[in-house]
Amino acid sequence: MTTYATHNNRHSPDFRSAIWQGESYTFTASQAAIVSILWRAWANGTPDVSGDYLLTEIDSGSRHLGSLFPKHRAWGAMIVRGATNGTRRLAGDGKNSQIVSDFGKQRRARFVK
Repeated sequence: MTTYATHNNRHSPDFRSAIWQGESYTFTASQAAIVSILWRAWANGTPDVSGDYLLTEIDSGSRHLGSLFPKHRAWGAMIVRGATNGTRRLAGDGKNSQIVSDFGKQRRARFVK
């Protein structure tokens, strides 16, 4: 199992709760699945993910990603538009990401000074 964290960013094992840039968020199961995919992409340094991909991966019947986050504080604050049309990403540049594998097989850390 891999955990993802930065100075203020962390999440529960199932992504149902997260702290992002000092703000605490809670999510439904579908929302948590979206956040999980976005978090992994962000930690990988490839933050933009298409809305279509996200909806397909979580097997959502919804046609619009925003409909899964009605009036949710994270939408527009933690989850923002990506660099290209139709993509979403976690807010921030990803340069402070740290990935630590529980098994010690994968380690990467980059910190901005």
